Amino acid sequence: MTTGGVTVKVLTGRVAVSLQRYRDSLTDDQDEEHLYDATRHCSHDLHVQIGEWAQTRRRHGTDGAVRRPRARYEVCDDDGQHPSGAMGDTVRVWDGKRWRKRPARPGETPTHLRIEPDDTMAIRDSEATHTIYAAGADLVNPENPEESMRFFDAVVAHRQQMYPGLQESIWAERNGKSGLVHVHVASNATIFQDFTLEGHRYRAGQKMAGDMTNVDATRARFEQYLDTHPEHGLIQSLARVGTPEYDAAQVRSSQKDYWEARRGNESSHDYIRRAALESMRTSAGDRDRYVTEMANRGIVVEEAGLRRGRATKKHDYTYRLTDGKARARGATIGPEFSYDGVGAMLELAAAGQEIEARRPQHAGPAKPLPYTTEPLTPDDRQGLLSLRHDVEEMARRSPAARTRQAKRQAEKELGARRAREATGADKGPGEVPAMAEARAIDAEMARLTHAYPEQMGLMRKAFIDDWRARHPAAHAETVKVNGELGLRRAVRSGELETELRRLRQPSAPTAAEKPVYTSRLRGARVTTEKMRLRRDALADLDEHWHTRVPTDESSVAERRAWAAELRAAGGIGPKMMGRWATGFSPDVADRLRAYVSLREVRRAYGDALATRKAEVVQRRTDAKRYRTWDEGYWQARDRVKEAGEWVEYHQNRVRALDSQIRDGVYATDTPELSIESPQVLKERHRTTARRTRDRTVETQETRNHDDQFYDLGLG
Repeated sequence: MTTGGVTVKVLTGRVAVSLQRYRDSLTDDQDEEHLYDATRHCSHDLHVQIGEWAQTRRRHGTDGAVRRPRARYEVCDDDGQHPSGAMGDTVRVWDGKRWRKRPARPGETPTHLRIEPDDTMAIRDSEATHTIYAAGADLVNPENPEESMRFFDAVVAHRQQMYPGLQESIWAERNGKSGLVHVHVASNATIFQDFTLEGHRYRAGQKMAGDMTNVDATRARFEQYLDTHPEHGLIQSLARVGTPEYDAAQVRSSQKDYWEARRGNESSHDYIRRAALESMRTSAGDRDRYVTEMANRGIVVEEAGLRRGRATKKHDYTYRLTDGKARARGATIGPEFSYDGVGAMLELAAAGQEIEARRPQHAGPAKPLPYTTEPLTPDDRQGLLSLRHDVEEMARRSPAARTRQAKRQAEKELGARRAREATGADKGPGEVPAMAEARAIDAEMARLTHAYPEQMGLMRKAFIDDWRARHPAAHAETVKVNGELGLRRAVRSGELETELRRLRQPSAPTAAEKPVYTSRLRGARVTTEKMRLRRDALADLDEHWHTRVPTDESSVAERRAWAAELRAAGGIGPKMMGRWATGFSPDVADRLRAYVSLREVRRAYGDALATRKAEVVQRRTDAKRYRTWDEGYWQARDRVKEAGEWVEYHQNRVRALDSQIRDGVYATDTPELSIESPQVLKERHRTTARRTRDRTVETQETRNHDDQFYDLGLG
């Protein structure tokens, strides 16, 4: 059995796709692939797995779900008045099961004031949950693959036993800086199938919430699992959840505190802790003296969370450096520095007992490797080096390694090229030979472009198309960069000019050949390198789509491919169309005009949405001046509601337009855009209500006439 530290972190509110892709991503700190991986209720292939998770959300109606911000309730005094001066409007009542809030009735004293959220924008629901199980070096030595595998198997078995109904992707890796082994668990926030957890029934389609995402409950379950399954050989050495030692170790430090400690410096929170302990020792149990001692050390201590002299739930001390503006609550600095904690510490100091701050627990020293320390023989050492060389060579030749290397090289060359274009400085005395060669290639390319403008454009397009054909999934910018690099290599070899001369010679197209269409944009005059890149991108777009421009009735794949190339080209607007519209083929130009027209409509609705949001804020501010009994209160509430309806109307229009632009549909009479404004809807509701009322009156009059008819004996 191995005893060591295990910690757990739970992160909610994650986007599923980015979390799933995190498994195969590499960063500067994490330069090695994950050690082990496993999946549950989904495929190991990343693209298939993304689709399976999305299918689960679509099946239960949670894909792309949003929620509205909730209003908050603030407590009123015994007379029903809020500290702001407004009267409350809500009563908190017990319905036999739970406390609920409802509007106050006439004669009731309000207990709360309902405050609507300032921002009415919808919030996207959580799609995934990220759980991390980290093992200290005293439990799992990162250099020991057997221990790493055992810890990974324990986490996988624990998740299978406790959460059998979740779609999950699990992988183990070593942290880039500390090198500790930790296991990532990416869970679909929508439950895949029914299961029971600690007596509570969770059904398919529900969202992960409550104890499933609570970090303390998650860690407690894993600790209990390790205790009841000794076959894994792992025992928690840190404080258990629920113990006083565990509560004392929950010291919340900021990111600044963490990095200052890593640099060996003392952060502001650490200074406040040290000064507070010194002040407690010299205050002799007096709070006022404690505050004075802290002021002498450059720290302002204030009592917060009081309402009309009474303590609220947020009653605590706040600490602030005299030369700073940021305040920190005592509970944030540490439990012993809160209002109640300071009182307890002052009592201990007055009784003559030693006081000291509680510190979070840390893992012990790294567990030694179970390897012998006998020196290797020369033959064994040579064999080990040969084996290591073979393994590294296999890793370098793997498809994943080649893809990563090509991506990094392309990004590096793109950054170097952009930096070289941005500086534009002449060759200095200390310039390296590689820079001199690059400048020579630039000069040669400029000469060839001037001598063979059309042929260089065709050659550049040929290199880009060739690289795109070999890497169909690559990003558009990566394709252009690598195509440009191929052209530069051809210039450096000295064989490009011969090919350009051959292309310049006129040759009549045969019956089997079709003349190559060249966009008239190739000859457009530009003054900057940025404009040249944009012109070439638009020319590529024109040459690629001049005979097969998609319409609104084309397939979704064709329209989305067209829209993707539009986004990659960029800079397509009224100014560009006014300058270069005649350089496109007629079909492409008409399609671009429809695109620009729809973008202008989208821009207009976006501006109107911003204006309506500002109007909501202003009307809400104006409404707060009224009290419930004031004249004009309900009119102000109606104005706020009307402004909110206009915001929702413009939001729906903007979303519909964005969806059309992404799908390549540029018509303005689609059903999604046929959204009636709140004013039209209100008038229609009034007309419908009036007609219903008139019809009811006519029916009642008819019934009265029939009753009179029968009363006279004429029936």
